[in-house]
Amino acid sequence: MFGDLDGLGVEVADGPDAAAAVRCELAAGPETALVFAEVYRRGGEWKVRAVGQGYTDGLAGLATDFGVDVDADDEPAAVPAAPAPAAAPETAPVSLEKKRLIDLEKDLGRRGDQQMLSLVKTAGVSLEKRGLAEHTARVALCLDISGSMASRYSKGLVQRLAERVLALGLRFDDDGEVDVFLFGKDVHQPAGLTLDGYQKYVKEITGTHRLEYDTRYGAAISRIRRHYFGGSGERTEPLPDRVPVYVMFLTDGAPSDKAVATRQIRAASYEPIFWQFMGIGSDRFEYLQRLDDLDGRYVDNADFFAVTDDELVGREPISDDALFERLMTEYPGWLRTARQHGLLT
Repeated sequence: MFGDLDGLGVEVADGPDAAAAVRCELAAGPETALVFAEVYRRGGEWKVRAVGQGYTDGLAGLATDFGVDVDADDEPAAVPAAPAPAAAPETAPVSLEKKRLIDLEKDLGRRGDQQMLSLVKTAGVSLEKRGLAEHTARVALCLDISGSMASRYSKGLVQRLAERVLALGLRFDDDGEVDVFLFGKDVHQPAGLTLDGYQKYVKEITGTHRLEYDTRYGAAISRIRRHYFGGSGERTEPLPDRVPVYVMFLTDGAPSDKAVATRQIRAASYEPIFWQFMGIGSDRFEYLQRLDDLDGRYVDNADFFAVTDDELVGREPISDDALFERLMTEYPGWLRTARQHGLLT
């Protein structure tokens, strides 16, 4: 058992003399197999994330968790263990994910960033209500940069939303970064949104990417699917992954490529990606509602809600906790369905 050992940990660094980019420590007990970290390829780059998963039934338990059937006859015979000496009661070990969240809040406190600290804690309350306190996901923010969005950018409405989505991204923490996509006539992918300089992020990206005079959902959805899954064509079978993708998709009107967008959402229903559509403004958003209720999908992979300008920045602002509640309305249910249908392993 690994519980007999002290100082269990793994460090991952970019070279023998480089500082550790990731350190995974684990306080083990009766486990006989441990997974410290997962190495995976995303967007053409190799990445690593902490896992901290233990198994009391050895390699058989680990293999089963990855979908491998193990016959009981293939398992080695158990060796009788010597009686263990009496030990003082120990507190339950803190999981790596819980430790990461504690360290995140400490880091925000050291930075003196009370605003983001409050947002992260508020997001955490909403996630805990849904059993997602230590959930891991990749988070993306997709922003409409059509000309009609000009006042929402200049008034700070989009910046306010971006900060809330960053708080979710920090809680989910696939890599501590929210991937950002911009769409109008074309689709762009600027540098991701992180804690560093997030207060001026929207101002900086709109200074680089001017507003455009078209609104193409289909092109944006296609680009996002290619980024995470390597393609955006039709699918007829599930494409499983261990980590889901949560996309916050903001727009103020209907697209010019409705047929393409509809096909893309249907095809994406075979992928572990959830689309949270948010309409901003006074539009009735019939098309977004249609995507929310779309038939012909493998699983229901989208949700939609609308807010007014005043609800984001104005006389009647929606509270942070109410906004997080809306962002998490259907995602937990989608996670359960995605697992049942083989989209998440």
